[in-house]
Amino acid sequence: MYPLEPGPLDPMDRSDIRPFERFPSFEGIVAAAIGDGGTQATRFAQAARDAGADGIPDLDGAYAESVGVAAEVVEANHDAANNTTGSQLADTTDGAEAYRAGVLPHLPQPSAPIEGDYTEPPHVPADPGGHGPDTTEVPAP
Repeated sequence: MYPLEPGPLDPMDRSDIRPFERFPSFEGIVAAAIGDGGTQATRFAQAARDAGADGIPDLDGAYAESVGVAAEVVEANHDAANNTTGSQLADTTDGAEAYRAGVLPHLPQPSAPIEGDYTEPPHVPADPGGHGPDTTEVPAP
């Protein structure tokens, strides 16, 4: 191998590089999640005993926390097909269109001439930085 050219960084000593830690296995992650203490096999054995132990699990509590919440949401929205919000919005839109149609005859048409005097605004000079209003002259009509 060729020696490195001198530069701003010094080569690193290989003894300073630590090896990567081994990732835990899937079993190790599960064992860590189901309890502390003992070996991995001990934790799995305890979990198996707990799962097969006598007694009634709290199925009602589990149902209330999961399916029960969903049932309440469905019950609250059971009448969504008969909800009148859409028809109310359509009525409001139709009402606005009816109002526009009623007012339209009283408004000037787009082709109507504009009557009145037009007063030219006073000329404002630009600021020294050149960021002010446009100072180009507009020819009079």
